[in-house]
Amino acid sequence: MIRRYRSTDLQKAIERIKEELGEDALIIETHSFREKSFGLLGREVVEILAVPGRNRTLERLSKPLLGIYRLLIEQGVCQEIVNSLLEGLKAKDLKDEREVLEEVAKIMLKGLPPTLNGNGKASGRIVVLLGQSGVGKTTTALKLATLTKEKGKKTVIISLDWERVGSFELLKLYGKILELEVELAFEAMELRKLLSKHGDKDLILVDTCASPFLKREKLKSLLELKRRAEFYLLISATTREEEAFRTIKKFDEIPLRGLIFTKLDEASSFGPLFNLAVKANLPLSYFTTGPRVPEDIEKATKIRLVDLILNLSSRRLG
Repeated sequence: MIRRYRSTDLQKAIERIKEELGEDALIIETHSFREKSFGLLGREVVEILAVPGRNRTLERLSKPLLGIYRLLIEQGVCQEIVNSLLEGLKAKDLKDEREVLEEVAKIMLKGLPPTLNGNGKASGRIVVLLGQSGVGKTTTALKLATLTKEKGKKTVIISLDWERVGSFELLKLYGKILELEVELAFEAMELRKLLSKHGDKDLILVDTCASPFLKREKLKSLLELKRRAEFYLLISATTREEEAFRTIKKFDEIPLRGLIFTKLDEASSFGPLFNLAVKANLPLSYFTTGPRVPEDIEKATKIRLVDLILNLSSRRLG
């Protein structure tokens, strides 16, 4: 793990690095800047990036490769994937940052599973949204339903979330404002009746309750839809990677069709999302980027996720 040190005294910073990371700590990068919060002219501060222990692999890396290593690690891309990326670059004669970034982007794009924003059916789709409490299932359902309605297609949201106080009342209020049809199913029999009732709809969105409340009978009723429905798992971009993997495991009985990453606007690093998509080998479906309905949702693309990590769009690679 890369550690960041700041000090007004270079020698003291190096002494601290050796004390905390060991005598053989490797300094990756050193630069200085003026910290403006101190006085009119500010003060000169040195920033050092270092890793513990002597790392022969890093020592042999060129400056551009060392820079991409630092970027990927700081973005939260797991060490295993970073090592694999570096191995793929070593044999290539890459001379500058532009070439390295372009090559890394190509390798990362190849490593991601395909994107999936639908199943090709023109009508009669049943989409089930799964996920932890607060991940944005209801808001995502409203966004997808509104976009479908704007295309002149018929849609309905069926909520299974009757245990959380006020949740359906809030959904009904939004439905009234957005002129969307919403229904509530208390049990499996009601869900089956509502699915039959709305069989003429182009898109039926099933907004489930939070996974801790997804009791056995509800899970069983969802499993009955395996051959008819598409199941998507929503994961917040701010969720810890370990917790996200545990969430996926909770739904191992359900044939997940893809992932929807929510709350990208609240995240500061996106490597864990890349790790999750690669290791779980589940297609990316949608990204949500804020609370606005329906504006803050976009079809997921592999290049968008890679760009969030490498920040390609703001660099001049030309």
